[in-house]
Amino acid sequence: MWKSRCPTLFFAAALIVLIPAGANAADDVAGDWEGTYDCAQGATELTLQVEQAGGNQVTALFHFYAGAENPHVPEGCFEMSGVYDAATGRIDLGAGHWMLRPTGFVTVDLSGTVNRDGSEMTGAVAGPGCSTFSLRRLISVPRMPPRACRTGGLVASAAR
Repeated sequence: MWKSRCPTLFFAAALIVLIPAGANAADDVAGDWEGTYDCAQGATELTLQVEQAGGNQVTALFHFYAGAENPHVPEGCFEMSGVYDAATGRIDLGAGHWMLRPTGFVTVDLSGTVNRDGSEMTGAVAGPGCSTFSLRRLISVPRMPPRACRTGGLVASAAR
């Protein structure tokens, strides 16, 4: 009887060691997110490429462009930096330098949360005439930003 239970007990003990308490898919916010945000120009497509920069610090590339709902939005992108709290899923990103700025556009800030399974990010957009954003984590290859938006890594250093 002991022989038949031993492999099962060993496997269960191994799972307890490998999965830390409180771990979930939202612990790592890094990656590609895609969806929309609403501001004065109307619903706008958004790809947010996030990198963890050490501790709770994050950097991001905010890349916006036209979609079917609003086909006249110009393309643009800017850097962002901020903090992510894995325990609560809270993310706060402040706008940084423009990399590709369409005439008449201003940068915005994002404040929101990542859901428990790490598949969605939603929240508020701080900027003129802005309201909300809604993104989903991409598993496939994201839309490639224009050359002006690309840097050495996914996003530029938050130190700029």
